[in-house]
Amino acid sequence: MICLMILSLIGVRPAYANVPSVKVSARFDASNLLITLDISHQSPTQNHYVDWVEADVDGTITRYTQTPQATEDFTATINLGNHSPSSVKVRANCNLHGPSGWVSLATYQLTIQEPEGSGSTKPPAGTYTYYTVTTVTVTATPDSGWKLDHWTLDGNNIGSDKTYSVKMDASHQLKAFFTSTEPQAANYTLTIMKPEGQGSTNPTTANYTYSTKTTVTVTATPATGWALDHWLLDEANIGGANPYIVNMNESHKLKPVFTQKTAKTYALNIQVKGTGSTNPGAGTANYDEGANAVVTATPASGWKLDHWELDGSNVGGANPYTVKMNANHQLTIVFTSTEAGSTGGIPAYPLGSVAAGMMICIALLTAYGHSHKHR
Repeated sequence: MICLMILSLIGVRPAYANVPSVKVSARFDASNLLITLDISHQSPTQNHYVDWVEADVDGTITRYTQTPQATEDFTATINLGNHSPSSVKVRANCNLHGPSGWVSLATYQLTIQEPEGSGSTKPPAGTYTYYTVTTVTVTATPDSGWKLDHWTLDGNNIGSDKTYSVKMDASHQLKAFFTSTEPQAANYTLTIMKPEGQGSTNPTTANYTYSTKTTVTVTATPATGWALDHWLLDEANIGGANPYIVNMNESHKLKPVFTQKTAKTYALNIQVKGTGSTNPGAGTANYDEGANAVVTATPASGWKLDHWELDGSNVGGANPYTVKMNANHQLTIVFTSTEAGSTGGIPAYPLGSVAAGMMICIALLTAYGHSHKHR
Protein backbone atom coordinates (compact mmCIF):
# COMPACT_ATOMS: atom_id res chain seq x y z
CA MET A 1 0.00 0.00 0.00
CA ILE A 2 2.84 2.37 0.87
CA CYS A 3 4.45 1.69 -2.59
CA LEU A 4 1.16 2.33 -4.37
CA MET A 5 0.68 5.60 -2.51
CA ILE A 6 4.20 6.75 -3.45
CA LEU A 7 3.67 5.86 -7.17
CA SER A 8 0.37 7.69 -7.16
CA LEU A 9 1.96 10.81 -5.66
CA ILE A 10 4.68 10.97 -8.37
CA GLY A 11 2.17 10.41 -11.19
CA VAL A 12 3.13 6.86 -12.19
CA ARG A 13 0.29 4.41 -12.71
CA PRO A 14 1.10 0.76 -11.87
CA ALA A 15 0.45 -1.82 -14.57
CA TYR A 16 -2.66 -3.88 -13.89
CA ALA A 17 -3.55 -7.03 -15.77
CA ASN A 18 -7.10 -5.70 -16.29
CA VAL A 19 -6.01 -2.48 -18.06
CA PRO A 20 -7.42 -2.77 -21.65
CA SER A 21 -5.10 -3.55 -24.56
CA VAL A 22 -5.83 -1.75 -27.82
CA LYS A 23 -5.06 -2.23 -31.53
CA VAL A 24 -6.06 0.52 -33.93
CA SER A 25 -6.79 0.61 -37.67
CA ALA A 26 -8.52 3.03 -40.00
CA ARG A 27 -10.48 3.06 -43.26
CA PHE A 28 -12.50 5.48 -45.35
CA ASP A 29 -16.20 4.87 -45.78
CA ALA A 30 -17.17 7.22 -48.60
CA SER A 31 -15.74 10.51 -47.29
CA ASN A 32 -15.79 9.47 -43.65
CA LEU A 33 -12.67 8.42 -41.77
CA LEU A 34 -13.51 5.49 -39.54
CA ILE A 35 -11.14 4.59 -36.70
CA THR A 36 -11.50 1.04 -35.44
CA LEU A 37 -10.24 -0.02 -32.00
CA ASP A 38 -9.84 -3.75 -31.32
CA ILE A 39 -9.99 -3.92 -27.49
CA SER A 40 -9.19 -6.80 -25.13
CA HIS A 41 -10.33 -6.49 -21.49
CA GLN A 42 -10.09 -9.32 -18.98
CA SER A 43 -13.07 -10.52 -16.91
CA PRO A 44 -15.63 -7.84 -17.75
CA THR A 45 -18.76 -7.58 -15.50
CA GLN A 46 -21.52 -5.04 -14.97
CA ASN A 47 -19.21 -3.34 -12.50
CA HIS A 48 -15.93 -3.92 -14.38
CA TYR A 49 -15.84 -2.73 -17.96
CA VAL A 50 -14.37 -0.26 -20.47
CA ASP A 51 -16.30 2.90 -19.88
CA TRP A 52 -14.72 5.19 -22.53
CA VAL A 53 -12.25 5.46 -25.40
CA GLU A 54 -10.35 8.56 -26.44
CA ALA A 55 -8.95 9.73 -29.79
CA ASP A 56 -6.12 12.26 -30.04
CA VAL A 57 -6.44 13.75 -33.53
CA ASP A 58 -3.69 16.25 -34.37
CA GLY A 59 -3.48 17.11 -30.63
CA THR A 60 -7.20 17.41 -29.97
CA ILE A 61 -8.52 14.72 -27.59
CA THR A 62 -12.16 13.58 -27.81
CA ARG A 63 -13.71 11.08 -25.39
CA TYR A 64 -16.37 8.56 -26.46
CA THR A 65 -18.47 6.83 -23.74
CA GLN A 66 -18.88 3.04 -23.97
CA THR A 67 -21.64 0.81 -22.58
CA PRO A 68 -20.65 -2.18 -20.39
CA GLN A 69 -19.40 -5.19 -22.36
CA ALA A 70 -20.23 -8.83 -21.85
CA THR A 71 -17.15 -10.20 -23.68
CA GLU A 72 -13.44 -9.74 -23.20
CA ASP A 73 -12.80 -8.87 -26.91
CA PHE A 74 -14.89 -6.24 -28.65
CA THR A 75 -14.63 -3.46 -31.23
CA ALA A 76 -15.22 0.25 -30.87
CA THR A 77 -15.61 2.51 -33.93
CA ILE A 78 -15.01 6.27 -34.06
CA ASN A 79 -16.27 8.29 -37.04
CA LEU A 80 -14.03 11.28 -37.60
CA GLY A 81 -16.01 12.49 -40.62
CA ASN A 82 -14.39 14.14 -43.64
CA HIS A 83 -10.95 14.52 -42.14
CA SER A 84 -7.35 13.75 -43.16
CA PRO A 85 -5.31 14.08 -39.98
CA SER A 86 -1.55 13.83 -39.86
CA SER A 87 -1.59 12.26 -36.37
CA VAL A 88 -4.07 9.89 -34.72
CA LYS A 89 -3.66 8.17 -31.32
CA VAL A 90 -6.27 6.20 -29.32
CA ARG A 91 -6.66 4.56 -25.92
CA ALA A 92 -9.32 2.75 -23.85
CA ASN A 93 -10.16 3.09 -20.15
CA CYS A 94 -11.13 0.45 -17.56
CA ASN A 95 -13.53 1.93 -15.02
CA LEU A 96 -11.63 0.22 -12.20
CA HIS A 97 -8.03 0.05 -13.43
CA GLY A 98 -7.63 3.10 -15.62
CA PRO A 99 -6.61 3.75 -19.27
CA SER A 100 -4.33 1.85 -21.59
CA GLY A 101 -1.36 3.54 -23.19
CA TRP A 102 -1.78 5.63 -26.35
CA VAL A 103 -1.64 3.59 -29.58
CA SER A 104 -0.80 5.36 -32.87
CA LEU A 105 -2.04 4.50 -36.32
CA ALA A 106 0.42 2.72 -38.65
CA THR A 107 2.61 4.77 -40.98
CA TYR A 108 3.48 4.19 -44.66
CA GLN A 109 6.04 5.64 -47.03
CA LEU A 110 5.36 7.61 -50.20
CA THR A 111 8.31 7.62 -52.60
CA ILE A 112 8.07 10.36 -55.22
CA GLN A 113 10.48 9.32 -57.97
CA GLU A 114 12.56 11.59 -60.20
CA PRO A 115 10.36 12.63 -63.14
CA GLU A 116 10.98 11.33 -66.63
CA GLY A 117 11.40 14.17 -69.09
CA SER A 118 11.77 17.83 -68.13
CA GLY A 119 9.70 19.05 -65.18
CA SER A 120 9.31 18.89 -61.39
CA THR A 121 6.91 17.83 -58.64
CA LYS A 122 5.73 19.35 -55.38
CA PRO A 123 6.67 17.79 -52.98
CA PRO A 124 9.93 17.18 -54.86
CA ALA A 125 11.41 13.74 -55.46
CA GLY A 126 12.12 11.93 -52.18
CA THR A 127 10.67 9.50 -49.62
CA TYR A 128 8.07 10.71 -47.10
CA THR A 129 6.34 9.01 -44.14
CA TYR A 130 2.58 9.44 -43.52
CA TYR A 131 -0.07 7.94 -41.24
CA THR A 132 -2.36 5.40 -42.86
CA VAL A 133 -5.26 7.84 -42.97
CA THR A 134 -3.37 10.62 -44.72
CA THR A 135 -4.14 11.84 -48.26
CA VAL A 136 -1.11 13.37 -49.95
CA THR A 137 -1.54 15.83 -52.82
CA VAL A 138 1.30 15.94 -55.38
CA THR A 139 1.48 18.54 -58.17
CA ALA A 140 3.41 18.22 -61.45
CA THR A 141 4.90 21.29 -63.15
CA PRO A 142 6.37 20.80 -66.65
CA ASP A 143 9.23 22.95 -67.92
CA SER A 144 8.78 25.24 -70.91
CA GLY A 145 8.20 23.23 -74.10
CA TRP A 146 7.07 20.19 -72.13
CA LYS A 147 3.76 18.82 -70.82
CA LEU A 148 2.64 16.23 -68.28
CA ASP A 149 1.86 13.04 -70.16
CA HIS A 150 0.78 10.86 -67.23
CA TRP A 151 1.48 9.64 -63.70
CA THR A 152 2.25 6.10 -62.60
CA LEU A 153 1.36 4.83 -59.14
CA ASP A 154 3.22 1.64 -58.29
CA GLY A 155 3.91 1.22 -62.02
CA ASN A 156 0.29 1.68 -63.15
CA ASN A 157 -0.83 4.56 -65.38
CA ILE A 158 -3.26 6.68 -63.35
CA GLY A 159 -3.93 9.51 -65.78
CA SER A 160 -2.64 12.99 -66.57
CA ASP A 161 -4.31 15.33 -64.07
CA LYS A 162 -1.83 18.00 -63.03
CA THR A 163 -2.56 17.28 -59.34
CA TYR A 164 -2.89 13.76 -57.97
CA SER A 165 -3.96 12.75 -54.45
CA VAL A 166 -2.50 9.60 -52.91
CA LYS A 167 -4.38 7.83 -50.10
CA MET A 168 -1.80 6.33 -47.79
CA ASP A 169 -3.45 2.96 -47.22
CA ALA A 170 -0.10 1.32 -48.05
CA SER A 171 3.39 2.36 -49.11
CA HIS A 172 3.39 3.77 -52.67
CA GLN A 173 5.68 4.93 -55.47
CA LEU A 174 4.58 7.87 -57.61
CA LYS A 175 6.25 9.11 -60.80
CA ALA A 176 5.49 11.91 -63.27
CA PHE A 177 6.17 11.51 -67.00
CA PHE A 178 6.72 14.66 -69.08
CA THR A 179 6.89 14.75 -72.90
CA SER A 180 8.11 17.46 -75.24
CA THR A 181 5.56 19.60 -77.06
CA GLU A 182 8.04 20.10 -79.92
CA PRO A 183 7.64 17.90 -83.04
CA GLN A 184 9.93 14.91 -82.64
CA ALA A 185 11.62 13.11 -85.54
CA ALA A 186 11.22 9.36 -85.34
CA ASN A 187 14.35 7.35 -84.63
CA TYR A 188 15.06 3.90 -86.02
CA THR A 189 17.70 1.27 -85.27
CA LEU A 190 20.02 -0.27 -87.84
CA THR A 191 21.48 -3.55 -86.57
CA ILE A 192 24.56 -4.60 -88.54
CA MET A 193 24.83 -8.29 -87.78
CA LYS A 194 27.87 -10.52 -87.56
CA PRO A 195 28.84 -11.60 -91.10
CA GLU A 196 28.25 -15.11 -92.34
CA GLY A 197 31.57 -16.44 -93.62
CA GLN A 198 34.82 -14.49 -93.27
CA GLY A 199 34.91 -10.73 -93.71
CA SER A 200 33.98 -7.43 -92.06
CA THR A 201 31.79 -4.37 -92.50
CA ASN A 202 32.12 -0.61 -92.17
CA PRO A 203 30.38 0.45 -89.93
CA THR A 204 31.24 -2.58 -87.81
CA THR A 205 28.82 -5.05 -86.20
CA ALA A 206 26.66 -3.07 -83.70
CA ASN A 207 23.31 -1.28 -83.19
CA TYR A 208 23.05 2.25 -84.58
CA THR A 209 20.27 4.83 -84.17
CA TYR A 210 19.29 7.12 -87.06
CA SER A 211 16.50 9.61 -87.60
CA THR A 212 13.86 8.83 -90.18
CA LYS A 213 14.77 9.25 -93.90
CA THR A 214 18.51 8.93 -93.16
CA THR A 215 20.49 6.88 -95.70
CA VAL A 216 23.29 4.70 -94.33
CA THR A 217 26.11 3.36 -96.51
CA VAL A 218 27.53 -0.01 -95.42
CA THR A 219 30.62 -1.53 -97.08
CA ALA A 220 31.57 -5.21 -96.97
CA THR A 221 35.24 -6.29 -97.03
CA PRO A 222 35.80 -10.02 -97.61
CA ALA A 223 38.80 -11.81 -96.08
CA THR A 224 41.48 -13.21 -98.37
CA GLY A 225 40.08 -16.08 -100.43
CA TRP A 226 36.47 -14.98 -99.78
CA ALA A 227 33.96 -12.90 -101.72
CA LEU A 228 30.73 -11.06 -100.90
CA ASP A 229 27.92 -13.27 -102.18
CA HIS A 230 24.90 -11.20 -101.09
CA TRP A 231 23.32 -9.13 -98.30
CA LEU A 232 20.37 -10.07 -96.10
CA LEU A 233 18.11 -7.13 -95.16
CA ASP A 234 15.57 -8.22 -92.57
CA GLU A 235 16.40 -11.80 -93.67
CA ALA A 236 15.57 -11.11 -97.35
CA ASN A 237 18.27 -11.53 -100.06
CA ILE A 238 18.85 -8.08 -101.60
CA GLY A 239 21.78 -8.92 -103.90
CA GLY A 240 25.50 -8.28 -103.78
CA ALA A 241 25.84 -4.53 -104.41
CA ASN A 242 28.84 -3.22 -102.48
CA PRO A 243 28.55 -0.84 -100.74
CA TYR A 244 24.85 -1.17 -99.91
CA ILE A 245 22.71 1.86 -98.97
CA VAL A 246 20.00 1.40 -96.32
CA ASN A 247 17.04 3.81 -96.24
CA MET A 248 16.06 4.30 -92.58
CA ASN A 249 12.27 4.45 -93.02
CA GLU A 250 11.98 1.84 -90.24
CA SER A 251 14.28 -0.30 -88.11
CA HIS A 252 16.36 -2.80 -90.09
CA LYS A 253 18.77 -5.70 -89.67
CA LEU A 254 21.57 -6.02 -92.24
CA LYS A 255 23.88 -9.02 -92.66
CA PRO A 256 26.62 -9.71 -95.25
CA VAL A 257 27.07 -13.25 -96.53
CA PHE A 258 30.61 -14.14 -97.66
CA THR A 259 31.48 -17.31 -99.60
CA GLN A 260 34.85 -18.91 -100.20
CA LYS A 261 36.31 -18.42 -103.68
CA THR A 262 36.71 -21.45 -106.01
CA ALA A 263 40.21 -21.53 -107.58
CA LYS A 264 40.17 -20.91 -111.39
CA THR A 265 43.06 -21.86 -113.71
CA TYR A 266 44.16 -20.87 -117.23
CA ALA A 267 46.47 -22.65 -119.73
CA LEU A 268 49.65 -21.16 -121.21
CA ASN A 269 50.83 -22.93 -124.38
CA ILE A 270 54.52 -22.26 -125.17
CA GLN A 271 55.90 -22.85 -128.68
CA VAL A 272 59.40 -22.34 -130.20
CA LYS A 273 60.38 -21.16 -133.72
CA GLY A 274 64.06 -21.49 -134.59
CA THR A 275 66.66 -23.13 -132.36
CA GLY A 276 66.64 -22.53 -128.63
CA SER A 277 64.79 -23.44 -125.46
CA THR A 278 62.49 -21.93 -122.83
CA ASN A 279 61.94 -22.19 -119.12
CA PRO A 280 59.31 -23.47 -118.55
CA GLY A 281 59.77 -25.69 -121.57
CA ALA A 282 57.64 -25.84 -124.71
CA GLY A 283 54.21 -27.28 -124.08
CA THR A 284 51.15 -26.40 -121.97
CA ALA A 285 51.21 -25.38 -118.29
CA ASN A 286 48.29 -24.34 -116.02
CA TYR A 287 48.29 -21.26 -113.76
CA ASP A 288 45.85 -19.86 -111.14
CA GLU A 289 43.77 -16.93 -112.25
CA GLY A 290 45.72 -13.69 -111.82
CA ALA A 291 49.11 -15.40 -111.57
CA ASN A 292 52.18 -14.08 -113.41
CA ALA A 293 53.80 -16.67 -115.71
CA VAL A 294 57.47 -15.76 -116.22
CA VAL A 295 59.05 -17.39 -119.32
CA THR A 296 62.79 -17.19 -120.06
CA ALA A 297 64.22 -17.77 -123.58
CA THR A 298 67.66 -19.34 -124.11
CA PRO A 299 68.81 -19.33 -127.78
CA ALA A 300 71.12 -22.09 -129.10
CA SER A 301 74.66 -21.27 -130.23
CA GLY A 302 74.54 -19.13 -133.38
CA TRP A 303 70.98 -18.07 -132.64
CA LYS A 304 69.30 -15.17 -130.87
CA LEU A 305 65.89 -14.23 -129.48
CA ASP A 306 64.20 -12.09 -132.07
CA HIS A 307 60.80 -11.52 -130.41
CA TRP A 308 57.84 -13.04 -128.60
CA GLU A 309 54.37 -13.53 -130.03
CA LEU A 310 51.43 -13.55 -127.56
CA ASP A 311 48.29 -14.92 -129.13
CA GLY A 312 49.77 -14.07 -132.58
CA SER A 313 50.78 -10.50 -131.73
CA ASN A 314 54.44 -9.34 -131.57
CA VAL A 315 55.06 -8.23 -127.99
CA GLY A 316 58.77 -7.39 -128.28
CA GLY A 317 61.97 -9.07 -127.25
CA ALA A 318 62.10 -8.59 -123.47
CA ASN A 319 63.73 -11.57 -121.76
CA PRO A 320 62.25 -12.98 -119.58
CA TYR A 321 58.70 -12.22 -120.63
CA THR A 322 55.80 -12.14 -118.14
CA VAL A 323 52.27 -13.25 -119.03
CA LYS A 324 49.36 -12.15 -116.80
CA MET A 325 47.14 -15.22 -116.59
CA ASN A 326 43.66 -13.73 -116.85
CA ALA A 327 42.75 -15.98 -119.81
CA ASN A 328 44.16 -18.87 -121.85
CA HIS A 329 47.21 -17.72 -123.86
CA GLN A 330 49.66 -18.98 -126.51
CA LEU A 331 53.19 -17.69 -126.32
CA THR A 332 55.62 -18.26 -129.25
CA ILE A 333 59.38 -17.62 -128.96
CA VAL A 334 60.99 -16.68 -132.28
CA PHE A 335 64.76 -17.36 -132.55
CA THR A 336 66.82 -16.26 -135.59
CA SER A 337 70.30 -17.29 -136.74
CA THR A 338 73.20 -14.96 -136.13
CA GLU A 339 75.11 -16.27 -139.32
CA ALA A 340 75.59 -13.70 -142.16
CA GLY A 341 72.91 -13.92 -144.88
CA SER A 342 70.85 -16.36 -142.91
CA THR A 343 67.11 -15.99 -143.23
CA GLY A 344 64.69 -18.05 -141.43
CA GLY A 345 67.15 -20.82 -140.58
CA ILE A 346 68.56 -21.42 -144.22
CA PRO A 347 72.42 -21.80 -144.23
CA ALA A 348 74.30 -18.91 -145.85
CA TYR A 349 77.02 -19.41 -148.54
CA PRO A 350 79.50 -16.92 -150.16
CA LEU A 351 78.14 -15.28 -153.34
CA GLY A 352 81.12 -16.44 -155.44
CA SER A 353 80.61 -20.06 -154.47
CA VAL A 354 77.03 -19.85 -155.60
CA ALA A 355 77.94 -18.39 -158.99
CA ALA A 356 80.60 -21.04 -159.60
CA GLY A 357 78.20 -23.78 -158.76
CA MET A 358 75.64 -22.43 -161.17
CA MET A 359 78.24 -22.36 -164.01
CA ILE A 360 79.13 -25.99 -163.36
CA CYS A 361 75.46 -26.96 -163.41
CA ILE A 362 74.97 -25.18 -166.80
CA ALA A 363 78.03 -26.88 -168.30
CA LEU A 364 76.89 -30.30 -167.17
CA LEU A 365 73.40 -29.81 -168.54
CA THR A 366 74.82 -28.62 -171.88
CA ALA A 367 77.09 -31.63 -172.16
CA TYR A 368 74.25 -33.94 -171.24
CA GLY A 369 72.11 -32.38 -173.93
CA HIS A 370 74.75 -32.80 -176.69
CA SER A 371 75.35 -36.43 -175.82
CA HIS A 372 71.71 -37.31 -176.30
CA LYS A 373 71.41 -35.24 -179.48
CA HIS A 374 74.06 -37.22 -181.44
CA ARG A 375 72.76 -40.66 -180.57
